[in-house]
Amino acid sequence: MASLAWGNLRSGLVCVIVATVAALTTHIFVQGWTQDIIGPVMQGLVPPKDGYPRVVVVLAYVTALMPTGIVAFVYYWTADRLPIVSRPLRALTVAALLLALKGELLRQPIMNAITYAYVFAKAEVPMPIEAGLLLQADKWAANLMLAFCLVYLCPVREHRAATAGKEIRG
Repeated sequence: MASLAWGNLRSGLVCVIVATVAALTTHIFVQGWTQDIIGPVMQGLVPPKDGYPRVVVVLAYVTALMPTGIVAFVYYWTADRLPIVSRPLRALTVAALLLALKGELLRQPIMNAITYAYVFAKAEVPMPIEAGLLLQADKWAANLMLAFCLVYLCPVREHRAATAGKEIRG
């Protein structure tokens, strides 16, 4: 029993670290890519072109461990309840749930499109609606990466119905 718990804990920690690094790296990469496209229109409202100082990047990774750990914890306790067997479909479902919980699945892309259509319609340099949607690309990519890491790396608890009546002796 103790070795099973230690194995799950170790697997969970590895999952959290890998998922955090993968998701945040994806976010930074895609944000840099979208910055090249929408940067000239945003004029100073985007991250520095030459990147953040190393200490800011390190702190971003370190502080990202906590929310990723919480997501992995929730996934561990709920993944056995998902009715989807296919891992790619499970990852897409988890990504959609993560984005929906954060308001980034539909709400934020719609609000970006509406805001940019309204605000920038009168601006000297109009911003197309697509630019507002493109602002979400890094969040979608990062959450998709996080979901795939969760599905493929994180341990999942055994469903209680499968273990009912079975006593584990140490």
